[in-house]
Amino acid sequence: MTISIESVETKKKELVEQFNTLNKQLKELEQASIKVKADAQAVNGAIQVCDQLLSQEAKEDVKDES
Repeated sequence: MTISIESVETKKKELVEQFNTLNKQLKELEQASIKVKADAQAVNGAIQVCDQLLSQEAKEDVKDES
């Protein structure tokens, strides 16, 4: 059994296309990951602000009761 040069060239072309598609998908996933991390940090920051406001409110309630 021999493999023709044409079939090897065809297979290589398919593999190169597949490789390029996978690399494109990886870049898109990396960009999405960066966005999700930034969104998570923003939400965490908002949670911290809420905690600070609740803490200040609790302190003011204690002062008002004294």
